[in-house]
Amino acid sequence: MHPKFIKGEKITCKDDTGKVNFIGDKYITLTTNEWEDSNTLSGNRQTNVLVYPTDYKHIIYHDRDK
Repeated sequence: MHPKFIKGEKITCKDDTGKVNFIGDKYITLTTNEWEDSNTLSGNRQTNVLVYPTDYKHIIYHDRDK
């Protein structure tokens, strides 16, 4: 059973800290950096890290009650 992720919640996986951006059946993405860029369609750029289920055990949740 996979954990229930919430888009936008802050997590750390191994050495990467950021916010959950995409939640899929096979992986989630973790946005570690975001900046404005007027040369893009969306107006911003992002650095995203793919986190696979084999690494879910390394996740630390920052926004959840302990």
